[in-house]
Amino acid sequence: MPDGAWNVQSLGPWKRVDDTAIEAKADGLATALTVLSLQQSGVAAASDGVERGLAWLRANQDRATGRWIGSSLNKNRDPNSDPGRFMSDAATAYAVLALTKGR
Repeated sequence: MPDGAWNVQSLGPWKRVDDTAIEAKADGLATALTVLSLQQSGVAAASDGVERGLAWLRANQDRATGRWIGSSLNKNRDPNSDPGRFMSDAATAYAVLALTKGR
């Protein structure tokens, strides 16, 4: 995405089991996982994708909760349910790993 984020749609040709549409908006899980994957594969920290992805993560952390919001590839989940919170927990874990890589 132009703002440096990735969305769940960009991760692959997924189809949810409940036939709901895959999220098209910027997503903390997709962005953090992609940035961390780029970093782990040896892409330079100064590369455009890594820099912009990290900038997006810094700008889009929920200031009230400290988390990043993540969407499920499996089905549309209530973000306040346990499975919905799990997706944001995963997004937050990957975001922290990406943001602290190489420090």
